[in-house]
Amino acid sequence: MHTLKHILTGMDGFQLALTVAELVATIVIASIVIKRMVLNIRYFIGLGAKRLFKK
Repeated sequence: MHTLKHILTGMDGFQLALTVAELVATIVIASIVIKRMVLNIRYFIGLGAKRLFKK
């Protein structure tokens, strides 16, 4: 693992901007996926609970 300072000095501005953009995009996509998964899980738990209470 390189230190952040080494990465910063080894890259030009364009590469650095691309790397930062990739990191941000990854974080944003991951958060959206996690939110959707949580909503789906809540939905299925809700369905299961309704079926249990109906019986």
